[in-house]
Amino acid sequence: MSRSFLLVAALAVLPLASAAQEPGPLMTELNSRLLATRSELQEQLEELRALASSSAYSAVLRERADEEATLVARRLADGDFRSGDRIVLTVPGEGLVADTLLVVAGPALVFPEIGAIELAGVLRSELRDHLTRELATFIRDPDVRQADVLVGIEFVGAVTSQGIHYVPAEAPFGDALRVPGLTGDADLQDVDIRRGGIVIWDTESVREAVQEFRTLDQLSLQAGDEVRVPSSRSNSWLTWLTVTASVIASITIILRVF
Repeated sequence: MSRSFLLVAALAVLPLASAAQEPGPLMTELNSRLLATRSELQEQLEELRALASSSAYSAVLRERADEEATLVARRLADGDFRSGDRIVLTVPGEGLVADTLLVVAGPALVFPEIGAIELAGVLRSELRDHLTRELATFIRDPDVRQADVLVGIEFVGAVTSQGIHYVPAEAPFGDALRVPGLTGDADLQDVDIRRGGIVIWDTESVREAVQEFRTLDQLSLQAGDEVRVPSSRSNSWLTWLTVTASVIASITIILRVF
């Protein structure tokens, strides 16, 4: 994932002759890695910043590039882990086979009889190597075979089980939407993602992410992010109010005439 999907979107504004060609390296590399490495994120950040400052693209695209650049920059500075994440860890011979550990404030992982291992600044793609190095201080030649990250995402709205659900970081966001279960009137065309009450991925960006099979990691999601799934009923309600208002206005005009 060394390229941003925004760059792929930017290709759509090129002449049709270009669009008709086979997918180029941007599209090919989009889904090549489920968990981004530090070098890939750094490259992506540079490209996003270049796109955001280029007059060759629309103001909307430049703004979206700038917003995504902010998310990527924070990942590079702070790492991916937040309190509430869960890690499925397998270290044969050390009593940690298929054990699930909770990330606590720090962020850090607390191991029985070992203590806390800090995760500040660590990316998900770096976790296995990081734990191997840190555990080597206490365990001779630790064999960390599995270190899978489950991200605590909050789902609200037209879902059957509202609240926090744990989703693998490498899962496509489209699959994650089905984890809490969807109500019959869920409107998947108007889903957005928020952090601290602020929209970080609007409905259009989410639709593109689903179409391109982008993972939670590729969207730079973290524990505590909120996915809002609206109900199509709410749109119908708005339509009903609009129609009702129009009818009342028409009746008022008729009464005035007569």
